[in-house]
Amino acid sequence: MWNHAVFIVSVLAALRVAATARAQVPAECKAPVDAATKEVTTPHHAYSTRTGLPGKAPTTGEVIFTGSASYVLYKGAWKRLPTTTAEAVQQREDALRTTKFSGCRRLPDELVDGAPAMVYALHTTSDDRSSDVRVWIAKSSGLELREEVDLDPGGGEAKTHVSTRIDYTNVRAPAGAP
Repeated sequence: MWNHAVFIVSVLAALRVAATARAQVPAECKAPVDAATKEVTTPHHAYSTRTGLPGKAPTTGEVIFTGSASYVLYKGAWKRLPTTTAEAVQQREDALRTTKFSGCRRLPDELVDGAPAMVYALHTTSDDRSSDVRVWIAKSSGLELREEVDLDPGGGEAKTHVSTRIDYTNVRAPAGAP
């Protein structure tokens, strides 16, 4: 069973991929992959809520990427993740090689916090895991603003839903973080 910090980082990494690994991504999935790629190098603060685990209340998590370091809020305290940005990009490239994309399609545009956004839906599979993802991408910057992921981890584990909001303004390392 994943601990909370690893889960949040894993889910946020699900769509974040490096440009060098794009060769096997279908053309119709290019916009969401490009947005995820751009996010890898852009400081951001992501807020996630996970629901669906039997008998458990929803869990929340936060991840901050400053451009040079990543932090996760775990059990009320900020922890610096030991993975370097280059290592995280490599892990995402490796994950992309085993991910299959299907059903990518553009949906009608929507507003996210007043900002016009393109909306995409896609289905991914990797090993015995699958996910249905909806991504909102800012028209002005090409960055992801929001994600909704329905994750089926396979192996008899419970399906979960993760909702993530991503903010790119005034991103700094958390106060008191190592």
